[in-house]
Amino acid sequence: MTSQFLVWNAQGVANARTKRHLRYLIWEHKILFAAVIEPQRTPPALGMNFQGLRFVGSNESGHIWILAHDDWTVEVVDNSRQALHVKVSAAVLPFPICITIVYGRHTRETRQELWEKLGDISLTMEGRLWIVGEDFNMFLTNEEMQGSDTDRHRDMMDFANAIAEYQLIDPGFDGPIFTWHRGGLWERLDRILIGEHWISVFATTRVTHLTRFSSNHAPLLVRCQFSVQTTRPAFRFQNMTKKFLKVWNREVFGNIIQNLKDAEQAVLEAQILYDTDPTPAHKAEFSRVSVEFIITAKMEEEFWRQKVAIRWASDGERNSKFFHGWVRQKIVKSRIHTVDFEGHALTIETEMRESAAAFFQQLLTSNVGELAEPDLSLIHTLPDSVDQEALCSAPQDKEVRDAVFGISGDSVSGPDGLLLETSSVGLLSPEVSRRP
Repeated sequence: MTSQFLVWNAQGVANARTKRHLRYLIWEHKILFAAVIEPQRTPPALGMNFQGLRFVGSNESGHIWILAHDDWTVEVVDNSRQALHVKVSAAVLPFPICITIVYGRHTRETRQELWEKLGDISLTMEGRLWIVGEDFNMFLTNEEMQGSDTDRHRDMMDFANAIAEYQLIDPGFDGPIFTWHRGGLWERLDRILIGEHWISVFATTRVTHLTRFSSNHAPLLVRCQFSVQTTRPAFRFQNMTKKFLKVWNREVFGNIIQNLKDAEQAVLEAQILYDTDPTPAHKAEFSRVSVEFIITAKMEEEFWRQKVAIRWASDGERNSKFFHGWVRQKIVKSRIHTVDFEGHALTIETEMRESAAAFFQQLLTSNVGELAEPDLSLIHTLPDSVDQEALCSAPQDKEVRDAVFGISGDSVSGPDGLLLETSSVGLLSPEVSRRP
């Protein structure tokens, strides 16, 4: 089951052309919740039908309108100049969701109020389903802007810091990269962000940049599919499961998170028992379960490190929410939204799956015939200053040693799923296995 949302900086909904297009988008995509930015007219009465949906409210400046289906209950939680935060409940939603519609101002100084407002809202979103979006009036990277040489580095850093601090995730998009255009300038000013708990209920969140029409901004179509089954994760060896994987994982390793909770509870019970009756036996038991807790915590730390597949920034950040959030972001970012197949862009999941199967079937069963000779002129030659003979010579022991010991223990695993452990370098020659 899916739910469709629409957010659009329409830059005025008083003219017949824009109203007609908005009504078409709501009807065509079966929109149940919509936000209109810059309506540039007096808001209708509460509950009044507007282009197929019910008008349920606007922010204090009137720059953000909320429209919803009759069966949806919308409660305004926070109302400010640059954001309208609402709580939405509906029969089709398994849980209430929180939606923050944004209309960022045009200068860095005035946008600070927006970042602070999002920070205040984020403090109340722990464990809740939260989605944020629309016109931030700012982009994140230079690749999201074209046609200007203006240095916006500080503005981009403010935006990036807000996203990281409030643990928001960009689910990606399909369609044109730029959502706003004027003259010779193109920018991605409109976007959707989701909270870290969003993917616990919605298996996929697909954002499509629709065609710009009667506005400089592109409408954003958001389609959320509820989680109906558990996705089978990609297989990867963890560092601690290299031998007797299945038996050890079931009988010894078990469920990491549950084992850690059980170990922590055992320490608490042993500590209470020792505090009330400090006998040598109780002290020994307390020491034993404390050691088991430390070992289990280390295993949990190792698990999350490899799930994230990035290096630890520092020991002080281990087991922080940052790395747990990165796991969620990897899941979201790994979702494929569009596939180019025989010159056509496929966006429907069943079509993408069928195109992948057809591609490999043809690749493995068709007769490719005789391959043409490669055009060697396309390969650039090395300059004369490069010692080409040295490139073909065997590496020296020091070069191999530096390369081996230069590998971080927190690096991503190789194709076989295994990481090189420094304890295994003894398999190499003594000259190489000796640390520098």
